[in-house]
Amino acid sequence: MKFKHLLFVLDPRYQLPTRQTVSHHIEGIYNNQKLSIYNFLFLLEQKVSITTDAWTACNNQGYLSITLHWIDKEWNMKNILLDLIPIHENHTGLAFAESIFNILEEFNLGNKILAATTDNAANMIAFGQHLAEMLNNKYNNHDFMHLRCAAHILNLAVQEGIKLISDSIDKARKFSSKIRNSQPLFEELKKIFEMKEKPFLVPEVDTPIRWNSLYLLIKKLYHIKSMTDILVASNPNL
Repeated sequence: MKFKHLLFVLDPRYQLPTRQTVSHHIEGIYNNQKLSIYNFLFLLEQKVSITTDAWTACNNQGYLSITLHWIDKEWNMKNILLDLIPIHENHTGLAFAESIFNILEEFNLGNKILAATTDNAANMIAFGQHLAEMLNNKYNNHDFMHLRCAAHILNLAVQEGIKLISDSIDKARKFSSKIRNSQPLFEELKKIFEMKEKPFLVPEVDTPIRWNSLYLLIKKLYHIKSMTDILVASNPNL
């Protein structure tokens, strides 16, 4: 209602389109763009690869993304989001393979695809096996490979290494979290920064799915150590 009132103030003559009209326009734009991409890929001579990942949104709806990659004739790397597929069944490797195979067929890419890169989840390993079999059977595509993301493999190795210093990591996490979640400690730390005439820096809290967040947490604690030492001196329970 406030948005309608704003538009009325700007121009009382303007009539807002209905939800159905907006939906129709969006669908029309989508179909035009999809046709444009299809025509472009139909004429594309280069081989292509995809990256794909699955996740669950905050409304508990699952999605599977497909990003297409290729190198053009000038040796420039190109990529587009080919599709974003709602997943209504279980997140199995077979379901992923069938969904992506259908998209590849729709865009006439069965003979052009060289590889798919995913994370190391068990369902993605199964996905690679199923998709390779489908491409082989339908398009006689023997070149297709399933590749596991090197960054994800490196992260798994790092997570295993972190377990060797888990006690220290746990202390650092609790320390940062305590300061961020305690208003008195938070305000006291701000006053310490003011006293030292330094710009205030808030301790970081890491998140497992943000691979660099633990590094940023440790780096920040190291950087503000002289300030937090003063805070600890007046709050021994820290």
